[in-house]
Amino acid sequence: MNQFCSCFEQVAQNPLSNQNGQKAQSAAQKGQNLAAKAKQFLPFLQRSKRLPAIVDYVLSGHRYKLVIPKETCAIAFSLSGVRCPGRGEPYADDALAFMRRRIQQRDVEVFNGY
Repeated sequence: MNQFCSCFEQVAQNPLSNQNGQKAQSAAQKGQNLAAKAKQFLPFLQRSKRLPAIVDYVLSGHRYKLVIPKETCAIAFSLSGVRCPGRGEPYADDALAFMRRRIQQRDVEVFNGY
């Protein structure tokens, strides 16, 4: 109980710091950090013609979250040239369920044709 009280008092005294007493990052700083990390992976993604990946999550019928184990990164992936019903359109739920059944948590290979 004492640890909780001391932590609560610390937050009350300085609401912009975390438990370690460090200043909390603003949303803009976090966004810049994420952009810098993304730029580190860009040359690898452009250089490789074929990337082994795992479908981590199916966002919609044509959008997926892929994990690339070799680089320990996750990317958003969208199929090019595919028209899939969006939310609220007829058959949207069927398309999502079909793709989840077919490819979620499966090994895939992404081909970079550029």
